[in-house]
Parts: sequence; structure tokens; C-alpha cells
Amino acid sequence: MKRTCQYVVVLLVLSVSTLKSNAQKGEISPGFGIPETLNLRVGLVNDGFEGGLAYGFLPGYEVSLNTFSFDMGVPFGKTVKKAESKRAIARLLFTYYRDETQSRIYQDWFLNLRAGARFFFSSNTGICLEGGIAFLVSETIIQKSATQGWLSLSTPPILPSLSARFFYQF
Repeated sequence: MKRTCQYVVVLLVLSVSTLKSNAQKGEISPGFGIPETLNLRVGLVNDGFEGGLAYGFLPGYEVSLNTFSFDMGVPFGKTVKKAESKRAIARLLFTYYRDETQSRIYQDWFLNLRAGARFFFSSNTGICLEGGIAFLVSETIIQKSATQGWLSLSTPPILPSLSARFFYQF
């Protein structure tokens, strides 16, 4: 698990540094969200577009829980003078969620629609708070062994989609 995290972080940083040449700014942001869990996102920020990739996990969780997300966003509203960037953002995310227990593997795909605001501490740092709705697009449950004690519950078709993350733009 630790080795996988290291590979994903290196891959994300290299992809942003490669693509940054055509973008106005790169961005790296640790955060927590539903359904993407504790995550590290790297992305590109331009005047009218944001895009990013994220890898998420839950540390200390007794099973293997990983998420991968791809997002696109459109900043709108008033421009913050401190950062010369728009505060509000509408975002579309695609999230792959994999939760493996001793008896099952859950694999879910979500389509998340969010709106939020960025609060800048300086010209290149701040926090982003977002809220919205997540739609379950696909669900696969792979049974590895007999269930003991708990009923198998499927993921609800609609969930709240929330995110809080610190960002650094470079």
C-alpha cells in the first residue's frame, strides 16, 4: 500500500510538471472528500479551466480502500485581487472507488457535480470548500468468500459529495 502511494504521487507530480508548460499554473492539494476520501490532487489551473487527477485512501483502515479521481472545473464570479483568480468554481468529477475486505471487493464509479469557493491566503495558497451531489454510475461487488455477520449493502444511487482541501499553486 505504501509503495503504491509513492508511485501514484510520483506519477501525478511528473504528469503535472510535463503538462504545466502549456498551462498558467500547476496546483497540488491535499484534502478530504466524499467519496474520494483522504487524497492528494495535482492539477492545472488556467484562466477559464481547471483540471486534475487525485489518488485517495483511508489510512489505518483495516481493509484496502483506494480511490482515483479525474476532475474538470470552471471558475466563475468575481476575481479575487490577491490572487487574480475567480473565487467560485463549478466542478465535475469522475471517481473510481475500490474497497477490498476479506470477503468482498466493492468497485464503484461515481459522477460528482459540485460547486464551491476558494479562499486565498496569498496569491498562490488557500483552501477550497465544495459541496454537491454524487451519482453512482456503476457498481460491482466481487464475492471472495462467505459473508460473516453483516448483510451485504449496495451503495445508494445518490450520495452527498463534499470536499475540503488546501491548495498551493505554482
